[in-house]
Amino acid sequence: MQQFKTLFSQGRIGKRTTKNRVVMAPMGDCFANPDGTINDRYIAYYTERAKHGVGVIMPGVLCVDFPLGRGIAIQARIDTLQNVHDLAFLATQVHRYDALLIPQLHHAGAMSSRDRTSGQVPVCVTKDIEVEHVLVAPFRGIEEQRELTTEDVRVLRDKFIAAAKYCWLAKCDGVEIQCAHGYFINQFLSRDYNGRSDEYGGSLENRMRFPVEVIRGIRAECGPDFIVGARIPGFETVKRGLTRDEIITIAKTFESAGANHLHVSTGCVTRFSNVEECQGYEQGWRVKNSKAIKENVGIPVITVGVLRDPQVCEDVLNRNDADFVAIGRPLLADVEWVEKAQSGRENEIRHCICCLDGCLEHMATGEAIACTLNPLVGYEREYSVMPKAAAAKKVVVVGGGAAGMQAAITAAQTGHKVTLLEKSGRLGGQLNLACIPPTKEMVRRPLEWLQDELVRQGITVRMNFAADAKSIQAMDPDFVFVATGAVPSVPPIPGVEAAVQAWDVIEGKIPVSPKQKVAILGGGIVGCETAMLLGKNGNKLVLIEMLPALANGLTEATKQDVLADLQEKKVEMLTSTTVKSIDAGRLTVSGPAGEAVIQADLVVLAAGARPFAAELAGQLREAGLRVRTLGDVNKPAKIINAIHDSFWAAMALL
Repeated sequence: MQQFKTLFSQGRIGKRTTKNRVVMAPMGDCFANPDGTINDRYIAYYTERAKHGVGVIMPGVLCVDFPLGRGIAIQARIDTLQNVHDLAFLATQVHRYDALLIPQLHHAGAMSSRDRTSGQVPVCVTKDIEVEHVLVAPFRGIEEQRELTTEDVRVLRDKFIAAAKYCWLAKCDGVEIQCAHGYFINQFLSRDYNGRSDEYGGSLENRMRFPVEVIRGIRAECGPDFIVGARIPGFETVKRGLTRDEIITIAKTFESAGANHLHVSTGCVTRFSNVEECQGYEQGWRVKNSKAIKENVGIPVITVGVLRDPQVCEDVLNRNDADFVAIGRPLLADVEWVEKAQSGRENEIRHCICCLDGCLEHMATGEAIACTLNPLVGYEREYSVMPKAAAAKKVVVVGGGAAGMQAAITAAQTGHKVTLLEKSGRLGGQLNLACIPPTKEMVRRPLEWLQDELVRQGITVRMNFAADAKSIQAMDPDFVFVATGAVPSVPPIPGVEAAVQAWDVIEGKIPVSPKQKVAILGGGIVGCETAMLLGKNGNKLVLIEMLPALANGLTEATKQDVLADLQEKKVEMLTSTTVKSIDAGRLTVSGPAGEAVIQADLVVLAAGARPFAAELAGQLREAGLRVRTLGDVNKPAKIINAIHDSFWAAMALL
């Protein structure tokens, strides 16, 4: 019997019927060519999501004014007739699987960068106004911006309308106008940015004029059957931001102008994570905003924001808080999310962990998006189906952490016979620690998925097995993966033997009384998470880091939230500071203000990690075996490194 009946029931947007209520949320992807034209990689990426059951595909941020309106380094465009050809092919592919194709039309406005070829500077709604929005404010200090004249505004209005007409010619089912996230149209709507004195500024009616003219213009050009939707702010947190009443007025006005759906997200905000949700946000935290809109309009409302579990999505729809749910990153982590949920295999879904390391972090550097947990994102063209080896090999994997489990799973998926050896009594390695600190609970999900997948793939797992060269040789393997992980580093500080390791504190092996003052040596990811954990207990904490900044290695959104949490917990944070010695709870440190003494009841080391049992690989090679090292035994790094390196290493066995 089908589960989640509402989620997988037909829906209606405008005059089109959807096969279910699942929308692939529009996301930047950096899969297009540098000139903005779309290619086979781009088409395969979206087609694969349609193939596996998504009801509505929304390719993200198609630029209506290329290259000046780009918001990311590599962005697809839809601003000339020449773009119709490839988009039409994507529409054909998506329609093969009974899904709708509704591209999102986008202009970054003041979040654009100078076009280095033509020398054109970014355009802005208002030049001489102080902007609080966290995504726009940095651009003000980067380079010059040009304020649009009234005629310029009308030219860009017509470019949005023309872009929609190109989508119509390509046989897309409709378009969605990006009016949220602080991008160009949101810059008109919000007082945080709009200080214009012409007909496009001032009153809310005037600030809505641009998007209203766009919606009406598209409707006139593309006819009554073409879907015209809008992604709108559900809230703003800046001081001059939109109020709830104004947002409802915007929703009603867009409906009256001819919009067929409203996609409720965020607007101008003061924290990166309000848009780029990192770990710590509850599932469906934005749904209340969608509900407020739905209670005031008669057209379908799409909700979005950390929707991960099918049951959560089903509950949202059954409460009538929205008509559709948009999921983005979950469809990166598991392209089969819809199929698994619909067929009662929701326990097999590989869930997004909101780490941002593969998706947003990659785009920030101009790379194509990836996913920490799914190495095949972007390789849908090459690996729509996992290949099988011509001849099965006997593969031994030493180490049951993330790297070892991923290598074992991939080797088994491609047809090899795999045995995994783990020296301890549990699988997971450092994943068992990573899921303990505050906001990190969702890291438990890939740990559980990897463990369950070992069973589903029929992999032989031998626990409490202290592998050595002799015992591995006796198994007569064709190939050995050594993924023995890492252990905590101990810095060469006089008196360091009196300190304890952060790993033991996190795991609860070292009890820490709330009354103790704790000095944490190392302000990287582990040090900050240890401080967050102990800060929950009310400990008085001092975090000491040699580098000029804390939380290095975290994405900007996550770092901002972590530092805010540490400040809230009143953690003393010392950067550019070196610990010279430890003596009976007295730490002698040297920092920007000179040398000082810090008293602490407990000293915790969070000074990084070093490879463990790396010599095993050399011993196996000397014995004549084919060997490859994986994960932290090479160099301690992030989960994404362990998963991706191990996946492709196992694929190389084909």
